[in-house]
Amino acid sequence: MGIEPPNLQARIEILRKKAYNFNQITTISDDVYQFIAEHIETDIRILECAIRKLITLSVFEESEITVDFAKKALKDFISEQ
Repeated sequence: MGIEPPNLQARIEILRKKAYNFNQITTISDDVYQFIAEHIETDIRILECAIRKLITLSVFEESEITVDFAKKALKDFISEQ
């Protein structure tokens, strides 16, 4: 019996907490959290890496975090379905 991956809602909450802990200023919409959580389903460490990369790139590029921005920034983490 292995450890089950977190469900969608749990992944969204994990992303919110990791984003807040990493950068309390950045605003991320529910749509972006939903998009990431739907595409990264297995590993919490990957979720954390993805949210850190997304925030870092948005600060570096001075870009708003949208679903389109997330798709481009996280192309190495997600697969389009």
